Amino acid sequence: QKLQSEPVNPNTVLGNICGYFVNRYGFSPQCKAIAWSGDNPCSLIGFAGTKSRAVVISLGTSDTVFVSTDDPKPQLEGHVFPHPTNSKSYMAMLCYKNGSHTRELVKGKSSSWEDVEQYLCNNDHSNSSALDNNIFGFFYLQPEITPNTHEKTGVRVYSWGNNEVNEIDIDRISNAEQFRICVVSRFLSMHGHMQGMGINLIGGQENGNDSRILVTGGGSINKGIQQAIADVFQVDVYTAKVSAGCNNKRDRKTFDSASLGAAKRAHFAVTNCPLPENEFEKAASPRKRYPDTLYNLFSETEKKFVSSLIDESKIK
Repeated sequence: QKLQSEPVNPNTVLGNICGYFVNRYGFSPQCKAIAWSGDNPCSLIGFAGTKSRAVVISLGTSDTVFVSTDDPKPQLEGHVFPHPTNSKSYMAMLCYKNGSHTRELVKGKSSSWEDVEQYLCNNDHSNSSALDNNIFGFFYLQPEITPNTHEKTGVRVYSWGNNEVNEIDIDRISNAEQFRICVVSRFLSMHGHMQGMGINLIGGQENGNDSRILVTGGGSINKGIQQAIADVFQVDVYTAKVSAGCNNKRDRKTFDSASLGAAKRAHFAVTNCPLPENEFEKAASPRKRYPDTLYNLFSETEKKFVSSLIDESKIK
């Protein structure tokens, strides 16, 4: 009863706008109202466009990754929505609670954002790095959504090699290295869970996706994080192109993709013509492909660690 009638095509024009908005805010009485959507589906349209198959990663207070797909495989973790403009397609999405606040805490007060950005960017994998040292980890400072830790928290780092994984003492690792492990492990998790939903983000066009990843949100302005995304997913990373006269990081950080996407949806529903797509600029390219063993061991270890969190008797 609350939702009224049956669900409709996302491009359905429901009628003219309510008189309240005409009188209060000066809308035209002929202004059309279309079927509503959520902020994340609208962000897909606002950032990637009405027809794009690009993967979008948003790094903010929480982290999200979403992508258009024609053949999703819904799981207990993650979300599948009707596509906000294409009634024959879907939008797959993952949400992570431990986003920018967790990265801030892992970074610590002794390191600046410039320090960790330089650390990630200058590490070309020929020197010491979290992955070349065969280390990954889990930083659940808040109860995590993906994977669902059932209100449990915990931090663990592991070394891996020869198809074996062993827990190591996190106190032996510098703050900068912990930050790198935290960042890279987030994207390894995104890869694994998206693959579980039938979407292989690695390989771009060869797997039916756009050959790039679009990044947005406050964390996306960090060049080291951009590089970590490119290395894990093996595709180029792009950010929204800054308009003329807007040449500082703040402008990218405040890019309101949800509001723009809602406006694009309305225009597309009424005119059946998509607005011009956003302009993007390349931010990072892959430097080295990681072995398949890493992705497999990470996913297996993530499942075991979460199980140990839920069953407190297994926590050391």
